[in-house]
Amino acid sequence: MKPLPGELIPGYALLAAAEAAPEQGIFIPLSSLPTLTAAEAATADGDGREVVRAVIEAAYQSSAVIPDADKAINLTLTKSQPQGIGPDEYRETITVTARLKKNPTTQLVDIVAEPAA
Repeated sequence: MKPLPGELIPGYALLAAAEAAPEQGIFIPLSSLPTLTAAEAATADGDGREVVRAVIEAAYQSSAVIPDADKAINLTLTKSQPQGIGPDEYRETITVTARLKKNPTTQLVDIVAEPAA
């Protein structure tokens, strides 16, 4: 069974152009990314690294609570143990593994469909 976007990213919504957005897009409330501050997310002077880290961390935390029987097998997220590199500083790896296929007609790459339940 494949997880829905909202299972991986809390608060996920696909907004149509007519809804309070300038064009079709994905909306993630800042409150759904607890490791991200408004200052880090600011368009003019925020930190893109923190935005990416917050989205990946949110996806990891959400996928971690999906029962094993319901987890996707063609898209997985794993996290390493933190490795200390100095006072109050550490490295951590979150790995996203995807089984992909290329559409020979469109040349677009998609995640391979999950097997039927």
